[in-house]
Amino acid sequence: DSEGLPLLQSNGDFSSQSLPTYQGTAESSETNSTRRHIHNTQLNQTEIKKVNNKYKWLFISSIFLVMYPILFIGCLILPDWWNSFTRDYIQNYEGSAPSRSLGFYWSCQITSTVNIKLYPDILMFYLYIYVLVFIAILSIHFPSFKFYLSKRISIYSIGVYLSVGELLMAISLVGLSIGFFFYWYYDHGFQGNVRTNLSNAEVAARSMGQVANLLMGILLLPISKNSVWTELFNVSWESMLEFHKYLGVSFF
Repeated sequence: DSEGLPLLQSNGDFSSQSLPTYQGTAESSETNSTRRHIHNTQLNQTEIKKVNNKYKWLFISSIFLVMYPILFIGCLILPDWWNSFTRDYIQNYEGSAPSRSLGFYWSCQITSTVNIKLYPDILMFYLYIYVLVFIAILSIHFPSFKFYLSKRISIYSIGVYLSVGELLMAISLVGLSIGFFFYWYYDHGFQGNVRTNLSNAEVAARSMGQVANLLMGILLLPISKNSVWTELFNVSWESMLEFHKYLGVSFF
């Protein structure tokens, strides 16, 4: 017994010394399991981001490569008066070539019954849309360009802080509105009347109405929560509402 006591004590000491080793192994195993879980979570999040990014670009492409071109083609072949949307009138308009005394336009004879007509206001509107899309795509793929557009500048005279992108967008919208007004005032005829048959006051009033139509068409673009513009500009819906408010004020 006395000889076996040291052995028991030795075994006891050995067991007590071994406990931290087993505890450290358990902690290491738990740490590795946690790391694997975090790694798998990160991989899953990366895959989710890839899938979301894929569907995001699919959504954007379907809008600007399918829907908008269809609307643009419709503007080329359909009459510009809703009360003229009858089957016979549409067929007659598709093959007609209106007098350029009523306003300048580009035309192209597609078939014997289809003659597409592109008026300057349609070209200006869709060109403005696609320039915005092009700039937004550039900012996505070139971070330095995005950083430049996001730089804040101060307009001291009115106490407003705007980013470079916001300022350029505002300037381009003002330019588009001026171009619209000049086209409708100096070139376009209204309801089959040449420009010289109408008074300056009437033409100015109608031209301002067309500019209001332009602004109303643009201010409707960012109001949807699932708008393609929020995805394209990578901004929140609340931020897009600010632009909607500014456009609404300019409309009135």
